[in-house]
Amino acid sequence: VGLGAIVALLFVALGFFETIRRLMLIPTVRRLLLALAVFGVLLIPYQTFLFFFLEERWNLGAGQRGVFFAFNAAISIVGLALFARRAEMQFREDPGKVARLSGVLLASSVVLIALGGLSPWFWGMVAFFGASAAVTSMLGPALGAALLGVIPAQMRPHAGALQGIFLGGVGGLAGAVFLGGIGRRFGVPGAMVALL
Repeated sequence: VGLGAIVALLFVALGFFETIRRLMLIPTVRRLLLALAVFGVLLIPYQTFLFFFLEERWNLGAGQRGVFFAFNAAISIVGLALFARRAEMQFREDPGKVARLSGVLLASSVVLIALGGLSPWFWGMVAFFGASAAVTSMLGPALGAALLGVIPAQMRPHAGALQGIFLGGVGGLAGAVFLGGIGRRFGVPGAMVALL
């Protein structure tokens, strides 16, 4: 029996919750899970608020909103294509660089969203939200690579489960509650700026 098999048996013997507890003891994992929760806000409730923002603020119909979201998807594909090679080189060089880059991307995305929400010009709004979509599309691979790169291989399935919990559960639900409260008080543009 090899050392790898013994280590794998040890992690299986730990059970799900003990493995999760051990993962949560790693400071980098905790920070990345917090970033994933913020990213979850950008993926789930933000998209809903953006839909209503385009309708209320710019009077865009369903077809026009469809074109807007298709444009953002196309920009995201271009952003990912440009980002992939650079991020892979950085990860090989130093995985910590990808984690730091994730922080910069997350902050940039939120600032671009706020600028898009405040823009008095339609094309400025389109440009800011398009840039934000490109930057946000880079976050998923960057955060995932950073998270899975700092833990043992046997714990990666558990980290993947935590990633989903923090992305959809914590980020999505907490973001919906937070943005919903802000939106009722200050309107949809106020909720967009509140992301900042």
